[in-house]
Amino acid sequence: MNIFQKYTIKTLIKNKTRTIVTIIGIILSAAMITAVASLITSVQTYLVQTVVENNGNWHGAVYSVSKEQIDNIKQSSEIDRISITEEIGYSPLETVRNDTKPYLYVQGIDDNFLSMLPVNVKKGHLPKNNTEIILPFHLIRIGGIEYELGDTVTLQLGTRYQDGKILNQRDSFVLEGDGGEELKITTEKTYTVVGFYENPSFESYSAPGYTALTVLDNVTDYSTIYLRMNKAEHIYDFTSANFPDNKTSFNYDLLRLTGSSNENKYNVVLYSLGTILIIIIMLASIALIYNAFSISISERTKQFGLMKSIGATKRQLKKSVLFEAFALSLIGVPLGIACGLLGIDITLKLTKNIMTASLNSLLNESSIPLTLSFSPITILIALVVGVVTVLISAYIPVKRAMRVSAIESIRQTTDIKVRANKVKTSKLTYRLFGLEGMIANKYFKRNKKRYRATIISLFLSIVIFVSASSFCSYLQKSVGDVYFNVNYDIRYYNVGEITEKSKNDIFNALSSIPEVIDSSFHIARYYISEISADNLNKKYYDYKINNDEVKANPDRKSFEERTDIVFLTDEEYKDFLTDNQLDVKRYMDINNPLAIAIDYKRTYNETDQKFYTFDMLKEGEIQVELKDLKSINGYDLSYTEYNEEGERYFIYEPLEDTSLEVLRLSEEEAYQYRTLFIGDRTNKTPLGITSGENIVLLYPESAYESVLGEKLNDNYGDFYFKTTDHKKAFDSMQKTLDELGYSSDYLDDTAANIENKRSVVSMIQVFSYGFIALISFISVANVFNTISTNINLRRREFAMLKSVGMSKRGFYKMMNYECLMYGLKAIFFGIPVAILVTYFIYRSINNGLNVAFYLPISSIVISILCVFLVVFLTMFYAMQKLRKENIIDALKNENL
Repeated sequence: MNIFQKYTIKTLIKNKTRTIVTIIGIILSAAMITAVASLITSVQTYLVQTVVENNGNWHGAVYSVSKEQIDNIKQSSEIDRISITEEIGYSPLETVRNDTKPYLYVQGIDDNFLSMLPVNVKKGHLPKNNTEIILPFHLIRIGGIEYELGDTVTLQLGTRYQDGKILNQRDSFVLEGDGGEELKITTEKTYTVVGFYENPSFESYSAPGYTALTVLDNVTDYSTIYLRMNKAEHIYDFTSANFPDNKTSFNYDLLRLTGSSNENKYNVVLYSLGTILIIIIMLASIALIYNAFSISISERTKQFGLMKSIGATKRQLKKSVLFEAFALSLIGVPLGIACGLLGIDITLKLTKNIMTASLNSLLNESSIPLTLSFSPITILIALVVGVVTVLISAYIPVKRAMRVSAIESIRQTTDIKVRANKVKTSKLTYRLFGLEGMIANKYFKRNKKRYRATIISLFLSIVIFVSASSFCSYLQKSVGDVYFNVNYDIRYYNVGEITEKSKNDIFNALSSIPEVIDSSFHIARYYISEISADNLNKKYYDYKINNDEVKANPDRKSFEERTDIVFLTDEEYKDFLTDNQLDVKRYMDINNPLAIAIDYKRTYNETDQKFYTFDMLKEGEIQVELKDLKSINGYDLSYTEYNEEGERYFIYEPLEDTSLEVLRLSEEEAYQYRTLFIGDRTNKTPLGITSGENIVLLYPESAYESVLGEKLNDNYGDFYFKTTDHKKAFDSMQKTLDELGYSSDYLDDTAANIENKRSVVSMIQVFSYGFIALISFISVANVFNTISTNINLRRREFAMLKSVGMSKRGFYKMMNYECLMYGLKAIFFGIPVAILVTYFIYRSINNGLNVAFYLPISSIVISILCVFLVVFLTMFYAMQKLRKENIIDALKNENL
């Protein structure tokens, strides 16, 4: 160790406060870089495991693939694994509650299927041969079809067609108004029901058939294949090259999380937000460390001048400062990395209850914990970035200092420059703030470097804090809009066999469980409605007319929308009206029923890869036309067929009296319309109702017949419960139902099923608040270091003012004026720049989600208040340290 290095070490030891603050800044900087990197790695690992558990370990799927196509790609070196599933066919369901899902879809699976896609068996076991079948649980609870283990079912299986084109599970049920579809029966098969499994993730929400699974028997010409590639990003080119005419789908969540997605909009959002985040972190780190070294070098200007005068070269002095930076890095960076890892580990452990997703495994519920995960590369990057940041922060000010000659450094003439007429102050300043304010103002004008350093520190603190708050606010908003939360925890599906009395008994018994804090029962019916273009919100109408389907028919005067008609119990409906300050008398008039609409729409546009949110209906009282197939006494709707001109006909066959003729009705004859009127709209949803997909119309149960024109002949409806502990409540409900003699198969722990989505929001919130807290610490440390060091460097100036008679009150008055000047100037420059950065964040988010621009007003107000608070407290702290200092010693001290 040479003399310069020894001298540097002694300087660091002597200036303990500045050294400690600088080390703390380096620790915070390294900790933040490490924490962000390790948190991202941990969350990515957790989400990949969750997606694989929930959606499967596959990259892409291709539908209606011929045997010849499969043979062509089987030996491809690009494929890691392939699962071939046989499209055995669609069977029409005799009675079904969901008109857009009228089929049972039978699919044969091979040995690789279970290793690539999740099948969560709830009851029974998987099929062992091609005569056994396992049914999806939602066939019962949503479709209204009920089977038992051991039942033998004979299915008429066929293929769906529209205009001669084969349709598959990716093609939703084609409604009559859109041309309709035809099912051609090709075979008949008999199966034994051996099990029931949870809603399959490989069945899309709009799929027309409930997916039943059996064993592959290679008797059909077409299959669905699932592919896992050696390199995930190749899935897009591989499918387009080998299956140009087939429908495909991709495991987008897995591809996104592994960085293999080709969604340009998603990547733009991801990379632009990542760039902004990195800039904020680096800006905060460099601001703190740079200012620390800048002030240190300014403080040591005279030392450098003396060293130059005795022969020290610029190279030696630069090495001295860089050695100081490296020495501080050796302490601060490793501690920062350790603190970052420890902080994230503690955070994840303390929040494990909200940061884990409860997922269903094959036989029972499994939980994937979110634990600390990092790679050596992450630590190495944090180490290198931390050291480089410190060295750069030290090199810039020392390079500037080396340009100054030895004489100028000793005299310190570059620190304070006074020019004619440049230090004059206005008479208004003197009248408002007196002599003390005038002196403070003159200090700003004659010592602009130190003054500017403080302003820059405060300016950066405002920009960083508001930007970080905006970043987190928009991030939470976007994730909250995409991963919406259901407002209930447990749902009990009523399949229609429950009487009115037993319905009340079940409701009262389940509602009285201690963990239940709110409960609801309502009846829902699902329809298609036609809405006049004049009744649509302009924003939503503009979106609709730009849709490719509508562009093909620009003269359309009305649009079809999926509509949920929900009937609440009269008592609950009255409470809902009262809570929302709506006219109870107006909406409880069953002779003239008026609906309350929940019409919030959230949709993903695959064309521009962007989420949109809308209010679909315009304000004011409007009407919609409910569209429904007629029910004819003594007849059952059996099937539909098309004539040579493509016109669709509905075939109604007699139920019992075979002497009756079969009815063949056209669309005009088969459909009936009912006009419904909508009054108010609300964005508040009763328990058990979720918005985002369809228009929801709310009515009291007593208005059922008036609204739909038929009596309420069954008790099809569902129970919903909000709980304090959904797992404990679920167990209690199972026991209660068993004691009452009712099946608990229709009891669903919804909170457990959607906890993975809730955990995403929770993780974003934890990340947001932690990130803001860390940024705030760095900003405060930066301001404290800058102001306290500046005050310390002015000890001789303060001693001189004391020597000429300035009172203690005068000192505080002068310092308060300085605080006011610091705060006002920092706010004047900082707030506009922070708003500009917020706009850039908004533009980045808006690439993937249609959100409105808004300012984080609360964060701006907090930053303004905190600027003055931190400045005043730092000034007060520094002045208290100087209060008892001897005036003579301070005046004699030349080595401040």
